[in-house]
Amino acid sequence: MNIDIVNNNDGSSYSVENGSTQYLFTVEDGETVELALIFDNQKGSIDVYVAKDGVEANADFREKDLSSGTYNVIVSEAGSYQVLYTCKDYVGEYSCSIEKK
Repeated sequence: MNIDIVNNNDGSSYSVENGSTQYLFTVEDGETVELALIFDNQKGSIDVYVAKDGVEANADFREKDLSSGTYNVIVSEAGSYQVLYTCKDYVGEYSCSIEKK
């Protein structure tokens, strides 16, 4: 991930993100995992997918150019998973909470 800091004339600043960031988690047999993907977009674009074995073709969730909001994803098949964010000139916040049920 490449992060550039932009300084405004009034002394405030903001970061612009380009590139990818990933989070990994595991689902055990008989377990269900709920993800809350939260976005507060101000500028630019962000894409995300949640995929078993890190293979986009296996994605349980895949969205491009996400809007601000919360997206809930439930995964119940055992295995290793990747949450991959790809940013292009992105200004804003994003987070992922993972809760085992």
